[in-house]
Amino acid sequence: MRAHLRQRLRSCLLLGEYHDTLDCAPALCRYVGACSRAVASPSKWVNQRGSLLSIQTLDASTGNFAGTYVNNATEVSCQGQPYLVAGVVTANRIAFYVNWTAPAAPNCATITIWNGRVADKNIPTAGTLFYVGSD
Repeated sequence: MRAHLRQRLRSCLLLGEYHDTLDCAPALCRYVGACSRAVASPSKWVNQRGSLLSIQTLDASTGNFAGTYVNNATEVSCQGQPYLVAGVVTANRIAFYVNWTAPAAPNCATITIWNGRVADKNIPTAGTLFYVGSD
C-alpha cells in the first residue's frame, strides 16, 4: 500500500510543469499517514541553512497549506528565489513539497518532499530530492 501511495504522489507531482499548489496535498497527507494544526497562517520558519518556509494560507478543515520556500543553502543551486510550496499539517505531523520550477525563477528540474513533526518552535524534517529532468 505504501508503495502505491508513493507512486500516486510521484505521479501527482510530475503531472505538468505548473499546477495548482494544493493538487498533491491529499496524496501527500495519505503518504505520511496523518491528515491539525500545529502551525499558524501566516507563519515563517527558517532552517539551519537559512532557507525560509513561509506558510501563507492554511485550510483549518483539511490541514492543507500553501506558501513559498526560499532556498538559501550554499551547497545547492536554486538559491534566493521564492518557489511555491504546498503541504499538509495534522496535530504535530507535517509534510510539504517544492517543485523547483517557477515562471520567474530557474528551473532546477527537481522536486523535494519533506516530512517530519512540529515541535514547539521547530520543524525537524527529513527530505527527499527527486530529479525530474530529461536524461
